[in-house]
Amino acid sequence: MKSQPSLFEGAQEIPELTKRCSRCSQYKPLSEFKNDCSRKGGKYPQCRGCEREYREQNSEKIRAHKKAYREANAEAIKAHKHQYQVENADRIRERKHEKYLENCDAIREKARAYYLRNPEKAKLARQAYYEAHREEALAYLREYRKQNKPHLAYLDRRYRATHKEEKREYERQYYAKNRHVEKAKKHRRRAREKAGGRFSSREFRELCERNNHLCLCCGERKPMTLDHIVPLSKGGKNTIDNIQPLCLGCNIKKATQIIDYRRTP
Repeated sequence: MKSQPSLFEGAQEIPELTKRCSRCSQYKPLSEFKNDCSRKGGKYPQCRGCEREYREQNSEKIRAHKKAYREANAEAIKAHKHQYQVENADRIRERKHEKYLENCDAIREKARAYYLRNPEKAKLARQAYYEAHREEALAYLREYRKQNKPHLAYLDRRYRATHKEEKREYERQYYAKNRHVEKAKKHRRRAREKAGGRFSSREFRELCERNNHLCLCCGERKPMTLDHIVPLSKGGKNTIDNIQPLCLGCNIKKATQIIDYRRTP
């Protein structure tokens, strides 16, 4: 008696862990297919070779389709990108740091070349970043200066020795623009030696703003100077509650008298 032929006799033998490509109809290892979690088998239906060939033949069509999709779903894409960045902030930061360590020399050279080509644009970008991250930038600078004091002092001495005129001009311009800051520093030094107490340049600016930048003595809008209501020489404290903004003429006229123009009707 002849044995019946098997149902699979003559059929192509299919090895394990393979998948049939929907384009070339060949069975290939799973490693030849890209992962795609949205599909039932978790793999892309076309093998890598067929997909590469299709992309090369339809590059313009694919590019136009992606552009149209991005324009139609701009807000959704932006929201999804923001959500991903928030949920994976640590992972993204670690990945960027690893990439920087691997390519630090090339990245620095590229940044240096960009700054040389676009000095004004780079300057505006730095200013915008500083305004948006002021506290973080100041904290970083304070820590950096604390850890590199000897090196920074050496660089400053070397620069002063080779750029004397430029340094003097810079200091003159800085003093002209930040006179109140230097005045506050001077008074802090005097206060430490005599009366004690301190205040910041920001507190003095806010005091001037509350008085609309008007002299409390003559009522005119002039460049303000800080005046101690009770002079330091007479036991006054170098604190903001003992400060009143006066113009230079009224400040000189008051001299060492104890006059509180804030309470004068």
